[in-house]
Amino acid sequence: MGFFNWSEKNKLSPTFDWGIHIDIHNHILPALDDGSPDISTSHILLDGLEELGFTHSVSTPHIAAGIYHNDSESIAHSFQSLKDSFLNITQENNVSEPNSLSKAQSIILNGFASEYMLDDQFPEWIEKGLITYPSTGQYVLVEFPYLGKPLQWHELVFEMLKKRYQPILAHPERYQFISPEYLMETLMPAGFKFQLNLLSLSGYYGPKIKQLADIYLNEGIYEFVGTDMHHMFHLEALRKMKQDEKISAKLSDYTFQNELLLLH
Repeated sequence: MGFFNWSEKNKLSPTFDWGIHIDIHNHILPALDDGSPDISTSHILLDGLEELGFTHSVSTPHIAAGIYHNDSESIAHSFQSLKDSFLNITQENNVSEPNSLSKAQSIILNGFASEYMLDDQFPEWIEKGLITYPSTGQYVLVEFPYLGKPLQWHELVFEMLKKRYQPILAHPERYQFISPEYLMETLMPAGFKFQLNLLSLSGYYGPKIKQLADIYLNEGIYEFVGTDMHHMFHLEALRKMKQDEKISAKLSDYTFQNELLLLH
């Protein structure tokens, strides 16, 4: 496995290649949810993605009843504001050479999706039309409430599939009410695909979640992987995780399908 050194300011070396270059789950768009509060923070987090080895990003702001009232218009506005901020920096600094651009500007922003909470309002969103990944208009990122599965979850998934949406369940390892048996015998046959949070493998969320992530990885359950990065604490933890050769070996040996979610 190859490795490279961080820049001197990070003082983290050696670090290892995960073989993952497309982040399909993060909260780096400014002023939408519990992620980046402003454009300057978004630039820092994008710099971090570049340092971690990512070349592409699809952001997924939360949509949850009574908490995050985002929609396609508000997310598109935030996305465009972030893209425009790079243009403004380039013009203000009279930048003409690509090598003089910030690291953040080297990340390709491949549109946006959303992370939908499967809650009482979700049927309304299905009827209005869900915000999908910028590939085929099919894949949708969803999550369960952390207190437990909604009673109607099966009906919600059925409605999604009926309308030709493909649900991707974010970070299944983080739900304490989901066992490996339930995931494989109930959730998978119901039509879910699954996305791993990178930090779950490091123990960031606790040893039980790390154990489940290892089990699901070993069983080949995951098709997708993302940082789920919200803030600098996540970025620093991901940087530290890059030093772990064993975790990096697991990731580089695994085949994820993140490229399916990008524009073709």
